[in-house]
Amino acid sequence: MFAQAKRDERAAAQRLAILVTTLFRELTAAKVAIFGDTLSAYDGDARSLDRLRPSPEDAPHTALTAEEHASCPGHGAWIEDDHHDDNGDPIPVAVYGCADFRAHGHALSHAPDGRVDLTPRTASTPDTGDSGSADAAGEESDLAAAPAALAADDRARTEARIIRRWVRKNNELIDASEKPRRAWLAEFVLRKTAPKGAQLFLARQKAHGGYELRRAFNQNHALARQLLDLPVGSTVTDLSDKIATAPTPAKATVYDMFLTFCAMEDALSRNAWRYALQAAQEYMTALVGAGYPASDVERLIITPQSERDVIAAALGETTPSDAANDTAAEQHGDVLDAGTTDDSGPAEPGDDGSHLSAGINDATHDCQSESAGGPGNNVAMELSEGTGAPADPDAAAAELAGAAS
Repeated sequence: MFAQAKRDERAAAQRLAILVTTLFRELTAAKVAIFGDTLSAYDGDARSLDRLRPSPEDAPHTALTAEEHASCPGHGAWIEDDHHDDNGDPIPVAVYGCADFRAHGHALSHAPDGRVDLTPRTASTPDTGDSGSADAAGEESDLAAAPAALAADDRARTEARIIRRWVRKNNELIDASEKPRRAWLAEFVLRKTAPKGAQLFLARQKAHGGYELRRAFNQNHALARQLLDLPVGSTVTDLSDKIATAPTPAKATVYDMFLTFCAMEDALSRNAWRYALQAAQEYMTALVGAGYPASDVERLIITPQSERDVIAAALGETTPSDAANDTAAEQHGDVLDAGTTDDSGPAEPGDDGSHLSAGINDATHDCQSESAGGPGNNVAMELSEGTGAPADPDAAAAELAGAAS
């Protein structure tokens, strides 16, 4: 799966590079200055517009839009490439800002009324009476509270960036896992015997009659026919004839499990690694128990990582593991019974006769290790407050494509 992931990563990087170059040229054509990563969006003289208000006289938190700011001499934008669209594919986004908000008359969004920033006054204002004292006290109180509000906003932005990168990377990995997983299913159907515990797993799936099985029936087991290399245009009758050739009850059970696996595979959500989806958890647990070498992101399907843990790992913070994750094995352990045996006889040489439920504890352990800072957290550790675009728009493609090679 690693090679497939690298190919997909390179293709995604090339696609993103084209989008970055296109956005770069659009901004340049609109005469919008492009800020590089040497200009910070959150400290110094520059700020992104979502951190500013039009002027000190405007009420705190008054929005300053890109349209309103377009005529400002300091108008420009950073190009951030760590966002993603509704499908989870990476896209670049222009984040507008001002190169020198103080020089151009703006104020920090959180600064108190009449203040440009959060710098305390260096000289006391003469006392003009009770009202003046009250106003001054109120202003200083606002100033004292502003840094905490600003820090909370910056923390929220950082957390959002961590989650965006986490989602982007794991979406790429789960996409890359599909071909190897389906190749494994095509090999699985060649077995002569099913793993121990298969009958109970199959009985439970049939009793539940979930969406995945109903969908497969309605589509005449399209994925199963494909993985069995049945001709294009084959029908469910051809599939039935193929299964009818099973020489033993044990082989018939293999076919039954293969059909069930294919139904669950074909309906597997791209978001299964991120959310606790019961059918997906049961499917991946069964695959692992049957000997499938699940990758880190596929094991997240069994025990999803909480966003809280991802953020904590990225920021080097410690946090208790999510209690729901700690009990994942107990929640899904009854899907397959380790004591249930396959009455079709011992496995043939070369077949995997392992208990399906044996994969549960292994998968849970690996995912818990990942939550403590394993491979699944690598993407979260790659933090950056801003991504600058190359001065040459054509260099954007080369830079991004080179990063993925």
